[in-house]
Amino acid sequence: ARQQLDNTVLRAPFDGQVAAVTVQEGQLSATGLAAVTLVDSSCYHVTVPIDEGDIGQVAVGQSALIEPEAFRGVSLTGYVSSIGLMRSGSESGSLATTAGVVQYDVRVEIDEQLEGLRPGMTAQTVIEVDRRVGTLVLPNRAVQLDRGAGLTFVERMVDGQPVRTEVILGVQGVGVTEILAGLAEGDQVVIPSTSTLQ
Repeated sequence: ARQQLDNTVLRAPFDGQVAAVTVQEGQLSATGLAAVTLVDSSCYHVTVPIDEGDIGQVAVGQSALIEPEAFRGVSLTGYVSSIGLMRSGSESGSLATTAGVVQYDVRVEIDEQLEGLRPGMTAQTVIEVDRRVGTLVLPNRAVQLDRGAGLTFVERMVDGQPVRTEVILGVQGVGVTEILAGLAEGDQVVIPSTSTLQ
């Protein structure tokens, strides 16, 4: 009888806040369904889907910058804590892809607390996979690809005229690409713009 009475008490496995109660007193509970949703607001994480073409560059321990959509201008630091072994959705059998691209879930722990942060909010997350110091970079828009010739180039200004100049690329970052060869510091290049037809 004592054991049966003990089995009627729910004990939280950690300190937190009750976010939802899905059962009512006297109601029979369904097997496998949570009676209470408990949130630990002292630590949050972000699950980031990474394309299979980029997953090889991600490693546990890499630093990350998280910008919650609900808090414009706020950046939080974090780190990669785990990388999914199976493609996203494989646990559920759906094998989800985005536009045909296979993705893997990467868990990024958030180092800092932020008042008002809530589970389920979205965030932009940048994982630092490489760091280069003292390197030549250009905006990504300045670099063009000649698919027929299989080379990358920029339009470098020479005597006031744009001249097609082949460049060798290094790592690509957020908005910029490293230039390993083909340009020197101080060279001026054309950055193509996109116009909307009306």
